[in-house]
Amino acid sequence: MQVELITRVKKTEEEADRIIKEAEEKKRKIIEEAHRKYEKIVEEAKKEAEKIKEAALKEAEEEAQKEVEYMKRKYRAELKKIEENASRNIDAATQFILKSILED
Repeated sequence: MQVELITRVKKTEEEADRIIKEAEEKKRKIIEEAHRKYEKIVEEAKKEAEKIKEAALKEAEEEAQKEVEYMKRKYRAELKKIEENASRNIDAATQFILKSILED
């Protein structure tokens, strides 16, 4: 009876050891899988952040280019007005000088 009890206790201990080893292996696999998923999520987040950064940079460059074009148009228009005013002033100055010369 004691031998049988000792045998059952040994089998129970062996079964408990087996269950513990299986649980530890399962835990290790779960941790590895979680780590792989974590790495994948981090990598995807980096890629998404890069896409967002590139899109924002492209948008900023386009806005800057629009601003440059606007400023060029604005200053060209101002330059044209200045040139037109200068041309009129030259005509007026020429007329004034001729008039002054002819009157003397």
